Amino acid sequence: MTGAAKPRVLHVVSRDAVGGCETACVNIVTLLQERGFRQSVAILAEPGPAGPVSAKLAGLGVAAHRCALPRRGRIAAVWRFARLVRGLGAEVVLCYAYGVHLFVAIAARLGGARRIYGYAGNPPPLAGRGRWGGLVYANLARPFTAGDLACSDYVAGLMRRDYRLPASRVRRFYYPLDVAATRARAAAARASRARNGPRIGMVARLDPIKDHRTVIAAFARFRQSHPDARLALVGDGPERGALEALAGSLDLGDSVAFLGDRSDVPEQLGLMDVFVYGTTREEGFGIVLAEAMAAGTPIVATDIGPCREVLDDGAAGLLVPAGDVEALANGLSRLFGDDGLRARLAAAAHGIATERHDLAGAGARFARLMEGELN
Repeated sequence: MTGAAKPRVLHVVSRDAVGGCETACVNIVTLLQERGFRQSVAILAEPGPAGPVSAKLAGLGVAAHRCALPRRGRIAAVWRFARLVRGLGAEVVLCYAYGVHLFVAIAARLGGARRIYGYAGNPPPLAGRGRWGGLVYANLARPFTAGDLACSDYVAGLMRRDYRLPASRVRRFYYPLDVAATRARAAAARASRARNGPRIGMVARLDPIKDHRTVIAAFARFRQSHPDARLALVGDGPERGALEALAGSLDLGDSVAFLGDRSDVPEQLGLMDVFVYGTTREEGFGIVLAEAMAAGTPIVATDIGPCREVLDDGAAGLLVPAGDVEALANGLSRLFGDDGLRARLAAAAHGIATERHDLAGAGARFARLMEGELN
C-alpha cells in the first residue's frame, strides 16, 4: 500500500482494566500510531469512570468509546455498535474478545468495515458450555471475518483442534513489545535498588486463571531458608481478598506486598531478582513473560504449553510442574543459589524476546496485516 492512505482501525477490548489482551491492545495501538494509522478503541462495557486502558489511550491521543454488548438486548446493542463503526469510518476491526467477536464482526459488517479479525489471547475452554459455545461462536463468525489470530502456536493449535477451524484461517501473531525500552527502564530501576534480601515478584491479574496460591505457598517455603525474602504481587482482581487471607494464614506478614495495578511494570520487573509466573492450563500466553524476558529478569514458571513455548522449552527460564509447591520452592532456591544460571537464562530470554516480540518484527507484521498485505 505504498503511497496509499492507511485504513482506519478500530480495536475492541472487553474491559477498561489491566490484563494481557488489554496490554496487547495498547501496545499494538502504540506501534500502529507510530506508523501513521488512524485508530480508535471500543471497550465492551457500560459507561463508567475511566480505567487504566482509557488513561493510557488518552496519553496516546487515541479515543476510547464505551459500547456494551450485553446478553439481554444484544440485537439492539449490535445495531448501536454498527452505528459506532460507521460513525468512526472504521475499515479494519481487530477484536481481542474472542467469542464475542462474532457479534462484533456482525456489527462491524453492518457498519461498513471491510476486514474483521478475532484475536484469541487464551485457549478454548476446557469443558462444559464454554467449550461448545466457543466452538459454535468461532464457526458462526467465519463468514464475517477475514481470519482468526492466536497469541501463540499453542493457542493456534488448540483453536484448529477444538474449534475445528481450517488451518489456513488461524495464524499466530506474537504480542509486540518495545524490548529496548523495557530493558532500559528495568535496568534503571535495578541500578537504583537497595540490596536488602531476595526479591521475588509476579505480575498478573489476581484471577482464578492464574495460580497465585501456589506462588504464595512456595514463597512461604522458600522464606524458611531466606527469612529476609520479599514477594511483590503486581495486579488486582477478584481473588485479592482470598490471596491476602492465604498470605495471612501462612504468617507471611509484610513480606508479601499486594501492589495492585501498576503502570510501571518494567520498573517493577527491574526491582525483582526473580520473576515467578504461576498459572493454569487456561493460560494462553502471559504477555508479562515476554516483558520479564525483555527486562532481563530471570524466570521460573509453570510448565504448561504456552509458558514452555514462550520460554523456548526451558532455555529462557526454569519450568516447574503445575500446582507443585515444593517444585516451585526448589526452583526459586536453585536460581538464587546459582548466579551463573540466572545470568545464562536472562541472556537467552532477552535474545528470544528480541527475536519474537520486538516491534521491528512482531509489530511490523501487525502493520502489514492492517494494511491488507498479509491476506
